[in-house]
Amino acid sequence: MKLIPLKDQQQLKANGIHFKKSTLYFWRHQRKYPELFVKIGGRVFVDIDEFFKLAEKTKEKEANP
Repeated sequence: MKLIPLKDQQQLKANGIHFKKSTLYFWRHQRKYPELFVKIGGRVFVDIDEFFKLAEKTKEKEANP
């Protein structure tokens, strides 16, 4: 589990997440992808490993409709 603070846009981009942090906050608020987000001590983090697992699942689903 590799966690990146949701606030840190530069660190997110450096780890391959090129979504705006507002998009990620929206997803969290809507509970769209709950496995992506972890809250620790009042701070919200993105689980990079889960992000790429989700991306791979989506890619496979689109390739095999």
